[in-house]
Amino acid sequence: MPNIHVEVNPDDISDYEYPEGTQYDNVNTNTDVNKQFSNALFNDSCNSDPDDGVWELPKLKIPEKGKAVSDTLAKLINVSCTQQCDIDSLLAKYKIPENCEMVNPPLVNQEIWKILDKKAHGQDKILVDIQNLAAIGFAPIIRLAEVFKGQISCNSEVKSLLSDALTVLGQIQYNLSVQRRYMIRPALKRKYAALCHMSMPITTKLFGDDISKEVKNCESFAYLCRDSVRGTGFVRSSNRSRFPRRSYGGSYGYQAHPSRYQPYPQRGQQYRPYSARSRPARKAPVATVTAPNGQE
Repeated sequence: MPNIHVEVNPDDISDYEYPEGTQYDNVNTNTDVNKQFSNALFNDSCNSDPDDGVWELPKLKIPEKGKAVSDTLAKLINVSCTQQCDIDSLLAKYKIPENCEMVNPPLVNQEIWKILDKKAHGQDKILVDIQNLAAIGFAPIIRLAEVFKGQISCNSEVKSLLSDALTVLGQIQYNLSVQRRYMIRPALKRKYAALCHMSMPITTKLFGDDISKEVKNCESFAYLCRDSVRGTGFVRSSNRSRFPRRSYGGSYGYQAHPSRYQPYPQRGQQYRPYSARSRPARKAPVATVTAPNGQE
């Protein structure tokens, strides 16, 4: 800052920049301009907005709340969501309509249930109990829609509210059923894992009505995959990668040398040490002796 020196010609400053009668009248122009230039370079608070230091906080990702309801209704809802309540009388009071059988939790197919262990049975029962509670929650809403059927047909808002409530409860049942499948999947063989996929239909049975057909599809798919792997000359390693294996002759596939992996002689063969096998057999020496009578 001490090395900065600014000179301004007063004749170059227009009259409207410093009108007469202001605080800049009758002052040293060079000194005032130097001060303004200095403040512009080294003092941000001179020309900054007084509200520039206040930053708006980001909007938090929280659910938006609706309009408050009556205190008694809010208390009923809060208590039922945070404390254990006696609902035995409610379970006996409401019945699921006979044509709404999908509201009840689906049963595990007998073909799969009999191969599950006790631990899997217990885990599935926990989710089934929750689904039973959700199923009873359908009953009063369905009853309410039947009682006020005439009024609901004339009030689109009430009809929309009941429809939304039933849809949310239905999705609770669906997601719980899908979660039950995922908990059963570790007990199945890998080739049958497709039975637990979300694309599989859910009926009164957890794995659909025709599970035998789906099992055959899984077996056929596994067989086709195994054949396709063998036909292309690729094999799977432990890390599930595919790579070709070449023999010494240059063709695909592994061909072991007949002398490999035979450290011991086969039955009927005489064992020879390595030195004897590697050296050629020596011939016995032949000597000729001549008798005095000239015979050999």
